Amino acid sequence: GPRPNHRVSAHHFRQTGQHSRIITEGAKIIDEKLKITDQDIEEAVLEGARTLADVQKRLKVGVSSPETIPEIEQLIRFYNEKFYGN
Repeated sequence: GPRPNHRVSAHHFRQTGQHSRIITEGAKIIDEKLKITDQDIEEAVLEGARTLADVQKRLKVGVSSPETIPEIEQLIRFYNEKFYGN
């Protein structure tokens, strides 16, 4: 039969969480299609994402909107410096 995908639960949680998520005051939408904000990127960096690839694994941000990537990279650098000092 179909093999269970152990990543489904985390991915499913992310998907279902998207709809009920309130966009926080002051958050800036980075990816219109996915409604990803700068705060989502901050959260990803806090959870250990250090590169664009790491962030994209978590958020898929910029995948369908490559024009957003320079801004995403800038944010990742900013949050890395803020939280990790590098």
